[in-house]
Amino acid sequence: MLIGHNKIFEEAFNSQDFNRLVDNAGYKFWRNEIQHHKPITFGWLMNAVPATTNYEILTKSIQAHPNFANIPIVCKEITYKPYPTYKSKLKKKGIKQPKVVALDTVCDTSIMQSARSAADKTWNVQTLENARQRPEGQNLYFIPYAGEVGNSPIVEENMNDRVIEAISSHTEYMNNKQMVHFSGIPKMDKVIRLDDGQKVTPKQVLSCVRTSTNYDCSLFTQINFIRRENCWVGICDNNEFREAKHLAKNIVPILIEKFGDKARKWFSSGALEAAKDQKYDDKTKKVIDH
Repeated sequence: MLIGHNKIFEEAFNSQDFNRLVDNAGYKFWRNEIQHHKPITFGWLMNAVPATTNYEILTKSIQAHPNFANIPIVCKEITYKPYPTYKSKLKKKGIKQPKVVALDTVCDTSIMQSARSAADKTWNVQTLENARQRPEGQNLYFIPYAGEVGNSPIVEENMNDRVIEAISSHTEYMNNKQMVHFSGIPKMDKVIRLDDGQKVTPKQVLSCVRTSTNYDCSLFTQINFIRRENCWVGICDNNEFREAKHLAKNIVPILIEKFGDKARKWFSSGALEAAKDQKYDDKTKKVIDH
């Protein structure tokens, strides 16, 4: 949700009472530099899971990316609305209009074109160097949107065949994913320094975990925070749900075995207390009580 205003942000919204009211309602409110300009949707991120996306973090990480220098950007959740002539195609495929993570910029033709070009370069150019710079999710894919101001699409009919195909793929992807909760880790970005000097966070560790059946595949496609549940979650494939659930259930002894006592800083006191009698046996790959 975007809110426009004609007052100074600090005077209108940056008060403790207002922020407390918003927080109690389960929302997050922050300033974005689109500000008084009319926003326009110029694309969306295929395979991003709207329910688990932290839009503030994603927005800020994109804004900080060099490809988007001087391009106003904001991320939001929308229900994708195809042109009326293409709704029948979705209906024939049995696909409902999905919720997607959309990207907005200011309503200016040259800026919108620059934003599309930057997004395409960021997510769709498959090079190792480019992949390392991608913000919040290397598995995502940018789909240009014909553009929308308010509820009125800007007509670019030639784009819709590609978008319809993307919606089909996105829907198939979403239907094949499961959500696993990590309730004992309050801060996924908490850094610990290992004996060799390397700095690691739980989010980095979980993002690098591979499936037991295919070492080339990550167990989790995304690690995100659900604000309304105040919990971190991992998104995994249906086929790996059992393995992912086992990891989430035994995350405390597994990571302590892997990284030593320093890893205790990652967990809440309740999680540590619940796992105090557990130990992970790396040989048998099982958690045992001791």
